[in-house]
Amino acid sequence: MSQFFSRLPVVFSGLIAGLLLTLSGCASLQQGVTFTRDLSTEAKPVVSAQLSTRFQQAMQQLNSGHLAEAEVLLEQLLAEYPKQPQVVLNLGLLGLKRGKNEQAVAHLETATTFSATRSAAFNQLGVFYRQQGEFKKAEQRYRLAFKDDASYAVAHKNLAILYELYLGKFPQALDHYQQYQQLQKTADPQVARWIKGLQRRLKKGKRDV
Repeated sequence: MSQFFSRLPVVFSGLIAGLLLTLSGCASLQQGVTFTRDLSTEAKPVVSAQLSTRFQQAMQQLNSGHLAEAEVLLEQLLAEYPKQPQVVLNLGLLGLKRGKNEQAVAHLETATTFSATRSAAFNQLGVFYRQQGEFKKAEQRYRLAFKDDASYAVAHKNLAILYELYLGKFPQALDHYQQYQQLQKTADPQVARWIKGLQRRLKKGKRDV
């Protein structure tokens, strides 16, 4: 059982837990949700000082665990700046954290339309659908996460976990664990152990045939 829980899908791990990530470092840890604190200039050539200040205020509320207050601030920003990717993405992540799944999915789907947040949003949708037992949808979202960004390693890891633990597709799981490792500056020792375990399993399977 401990081996199973060691392979929970990688999601964003939280400001609420005191961890701040920029969108450029969006990949992450195993529990919770990580909110992104940097505004993108994708929709506008220049991000106004007022927008930046108000966004950071929302992030401070999240960091303090004041989720309702943070949601109000982000909703206000969304009404004024509907094409700011990080505002949309954070509302989706916050919705999941607060159990507002329908609203969260809608925001995450919108976040997939922006290049700055596409991979992160698809990955989070993959985790959500895996939690709902909708494995086909989870598989599709993980694949979309690295379709446009081949370096988005965390989606390969999550897809490998889905294949190994939920779908029993061991060769595919091995392939994506290996792709994940190839994208790391330093090999992940935990994933290295999983790879060896799968290789032994597949080798034994061939002998037993």
